[in-house]
Amino acid sequence: MAGRTSPTSTTGMGDRGSSGGAGSGGAGGKLGDLCNLSFTTPLNGPDPAVVATINVGDVLRVDVRPGAPYPSVVCVVPTTGQVAGSLATAMEVADLVECHAKGHRYAARVTGSSKPPLVQVYRTGLPSA
Repeated sequence: MAGRTSPTSTTGMGDRGSSGGAGSGGAGGKLGDLCNLSFTTPLNGPDPAVVATINVGDVLRVDVRPGAPYPSVVCVVPTTGQVAGSLATAMEVADLVECHAKGHRYAARVTGSSKPPLVQVYRTGLPSA
């Protein structure tokens, strides 16, 4: 439709759109650090037994695991090492995988108890110099 603008991403990725809802923000910005990702997404393929042990406000570790043909990005309960679910459906996953390979680290705070749970993914660590 002519004259219509597309949403901008909170990750600094320009016209890719945002998987977060209104008000979910990131510090990325178009001219900022492209690895300063911040987005909200539901857990994909949640493990019901693991999800039953997490609560709103809990922080999960985001791990990138090798796989063929593509790596998977999973949210892990840090105290048990159990996988709660993946971030497979988030548009920002490709950027996260690339930035993780460069040494950036991410976490996911549980923000909603819906089924599947919602998580806010954000950067926690920078590459070492």
